Amino acid sequence: MVEEKSALDFSEFNPTHTLIDADRLVINSRGRISKKQSTDKDAVFLMASLGFAPVNGGIPDHGTIDMYVSQLRLRGYNMARLDYIEDILMHKRSRDFDFDPKQMERFQYLLAALGKSGIYYVLTGVSGDNGGYGNIDNRWKNNKNLRMGLYYDPEKQTHWKVLIKKMFGGINPYTGAAIAQDPAFAGMILVNEGNLEYLIRTGANEELVQVFNDWLRTKYRNTEGLAQAWKSELRKGESLEQGSVALPKLADNPSPRMADAQLFFLELERKSVTWMTEFVRSDLKYPGLLTAFNNWNSPAAHMARQSLQWVDMHNYAQMPPTAFINKGSYLQQNSILSDDLKYIRELAATRQWGKPFTVSEYGQIFWNKYRYESSLAVPAYAAFQGWDMICQHAEAIGLSYAGNKGRRDAIYPYVIALDPIARVTEVMSALLYRRGDVKPFTSAVNVQLPEDFSLEKGRFFGNIPGDISRVSLLSGVGLGADPRTNVALLPTRTDTVSGGKLQSLPLAGLVARYASSDKVQRPVGVNMMADQLWSARLDSLESVRAVGTKVASNAKDAFYTADNNQIVFNRKNKWLKVETENTEAMVFSGDAKPELKHLLVESQEIDKGLIAISAIDGKPISESKRLLLIVASDARNSGMSFKDDDQAELVAFGQLPVVLQRMKLKLSIRKMSDQKVKFYALNQRGQRMDQLEIAAEKDKLVLDLDTGNLPHGPTTFFELIF
Repeated sequence: MVEEKSALDFSEFNPTHTLIDADRLVINSRGRISKKQSTDKDAVFLMASLGFAPVNGGIPDHGTIDMYVSQLRLRGYNMARLDYIEDILMHKRSRDFDFDPKQMERFQYLLAALGKSGIYYVLTGVSGDNGGYGNIDNRWKNNKNLRMGLYYDPEKQTHWKVLIKKMFGGINPYTGAAIAQDPAFAGMILVNEGNLEYLIRTGANEELVQVFNDWLRTKYRNTEGLAQAWKSELRKGESLEQGSVALPKLADNPSPRMADAQLFFLELERKSVTWMTEFVRSDLKYPGLLTAFNNWNSPAAHMARQSLQWVDMHNYAQMPPTAFINKGSYLQQNSILSDDLKYIRELAATRQWGKPFTVSEYGQIFWNKYRYESSLAVPAYAAFQGWDMICQHAEAIGLSYAGNKGRRDAIYPYVIALDPIARVTEVMSALLYRRGDVKPFTSAVNVQLPEDFSLEKGRFFGNIPGDISRVSLLSGVGLGADPRTNVALLPTRTDTVSGGKLQSLPLAGLVARYASSDKVQRPVGVNMMADQLWSARLDSLESVRAVGTKVASNAKDAFYTADNNQIVFNRKNKWLKVETENTEAMVFSGDAKPELKHLLVESQEIDKGLIAISAIDGKPISESKRLLLIVASDARNSGMSFKDDDQAELVAFGQLPVVLQRMKLKLSIRKMSDQKVKFYALNQRGQRMDQLEIAAEKDKLVLDLDTGNLPHGPTTFFELIF
């Protein structure tokens, strides 16, 4: 637990008062989130994902809840997310909607405690596929197919309505009001990860196929009409009369079948948002923000999100471990620096102008050895892009390293609590994003999303082209609407957005233009084609003065400078640097030599990691009397072992205590005064454990740091007091 008044205490970000109606969150005229009483000010939220799953014992008692809420404030969180609520309440229950009364009471107490401490919360209507059905032993397994059935099955739709009303419609005895009317209830995710493309990832069920055939009959009348439209795409033996026309497979290429399937999905998804929103507004009288469809990147999925008032997304740097923590499980050991921060760029290209944009799940998953990269990259670019909320997934807080039941006996994938590297990510997020050290963009592009590009030329596994998402490393990026559609997010040419000027950018036009020009020589490899399209895109942006000549020239060589002049990313030399008045940080790999304005690594015995220095007394680094120093690389479980040298395939998962990778560094800090300096190693609570030697030279302070040779054990956090 973080100690009050320590270097890790960020409670000053969160004035404590019970949230009232004037504090209710609304969407302002700029399409950003703000408080009802102050719509002239955009609000940003660092959200904690709470880990109260049954495997961890469920929602704890009141005293423990109070400790959790206190820790949220101390760590700088101003919002919390609780998902899989229905599974917590229905754990080991035999009858439908027969909530565990103890867990329901604690759920209500938790929500009241959050609001009393000035912390908002986001709740999920349905997180999984078992809903409020009883007599289910394994609630992680899809027993009831609820999320899919919500699109076409009246029984499942009624079940959703009853479940939502029972969870959120009743009076909370600790506030005296219905949960749905609580000013702290900031937003509801109607259905978590309910995109149809995602739900059919292992194959479409027969019920959905029949609904698809019904839809095709409405559009084409009969098999003959379908054959005229699809031509050779219609396979032998497929018949609308027999209901045997198949949906495309997830990895299929664009085709008439794919175009119709995507339009079919889009219509179902828009209808589902309509009836769910109507129920929540009319029956629950819930006035807060609503969203859905939060985990698919295809252009058609972006079209589905046009029907939402708030866009929320999930994305990860890697696919999940193939067998979770079991022997033989494989996790890709990729550096996000090597692919131009692809998963962050994909998130950036999902934002829609005129609507709040949040990321309620992201992560570079344990045991990826480069996950320290996200500690800097995500909060820096989230602040630069002006996102409204970020949340690393999941289980943000652990009250102890003692290691008790559930996922508390080791570092686990998707669990922050016991992972020192994921904890560094949260600290960096509090400083760069929540505190606002990184400033937003000064110019932005509006990416048009034509319907024909999304549907006729798109596919389930489609994405916004990389030569467009890379623009997010230079300036603001967001999706606009095709002028032919009825859903207009912004005017076609120019407008202004919170943070800077907006330029219009066609999504497909430049790709076609340059693919047919001599700028692209054929035959050519995929990577070369991508680089040449990127070069062409930069030429276009430079021609309309969306980026400067020097910035464009450097970006062609994978050297990206954000237009706030605070973030610089060099892919070829494998480093990312952030320099602001209050925080300086760098992630590095290979031969890169970390060097910042006030902090320099003079020598090192490690080839990858993160270094950061931040003023924590409200002053800029150059004037600060209290600095937080962070160094981090990797952390593993004791006894963890792998089959391969890359440490991707698991042999033994291990257990506590956590083992930190040793970092031996000679650091120099630009000397800011002649006052004596005290240098401390901190533990994860922020407590000062060891006073370390520091040498004062003419114009700098020199630290010989060996994190593997500290009296009280290794750490990632250090403090300097002047």
